[in-house]
Amino acid sequence: MKTTIGIFALAFTVSATSAGAQAPSTSAATTPRFDARWTPYLGCWRLLQENVGMEATVMLKTTPGGPAIVVCVQPSAATSGVTMTTFADGKRVLEQHVVADSVAHQVAESGCSGAQTSEWSNDGLRLFTHVNLACNDRPAQSFSGLTLFGKGPAWIDIQATSGDE
Repeated sequence: MKTTIGIFALAFTVSATSAGAQAPSTSAATTPRFDARWTPYLGCWRLLQENVGMEATVMLKTTPGGPAIVVCVQPSAATSGVTMTTFADGKRVLEQHVVADSVAHQVAESGCSGAQTSEWSNDGLRLFTHVNLACNDRPAQSFSGLTLFGKGPAWIDIQATSGDE
């Protein structure tokens, strides 16, 4: 089994983008109430650096030499969670729906499927996530994550992955 740990630091890019991240207008009877613990995450964030450690080897990757990575977070129209859309050099590469309700939600992306569970810490300052994925012609993988804010503000996302080789 191989385990990889990644640390991602994101910085808020343009505060005005938060205004564009408002929930669509729908009736209160059909849309779950937005979970206010997501509020600090709303808007668009630029990846500052990525640290990836694999079996005691740590690599530092900074984005200036690679694609510009931006993650935009907006309230979900269908749940109390959010929709996170990741862009590389302006091109949409991933869209995730995250609901922090401690319930396993089905996920499917790029030939992979599985379940994701997210929940807030008791004080609501940290988000814990666990994902199990099975992908076409590849071994199953498991991801665990911790998301929090540091000074700056800086959105810090720590993820560990493990799977059969």
